[in-house]
Amino acid sequence: MSKFTTETAKKAGAKGGKHIKTKQWEQLGDFLTDAGAKRAMDILNDLPDDEYLDQFGKLLNYFKPRMQSTQLDANVTERVITGITFDE
Repeated sequence: MSKFTTETAKKAGAKGGKHIKTKQWEQLGDFLTDAGAKRAMDILNDLPDDEYLDQFGKLLNYFKPRMQSTQLDANVTERVITGITFDE
């Protein structure tokens, strides 16, 4: 088990400060929402309509996932049919 020492305190940063990984993640987010988004829009705008819609849908699903894949509805009011009969 590792001990908290002066060396590990230096690696962790100042008390209350952000960890280096957090800073890197924020920088990546800034790029994705600024320069990266601008470039992606330029590329998308040059695509034919069918490809544009396909790629735009993927980006939209990444940004705001489909509701049925992220939420469960516990208030089920419909009956489920368990058997099928055929008329002759």
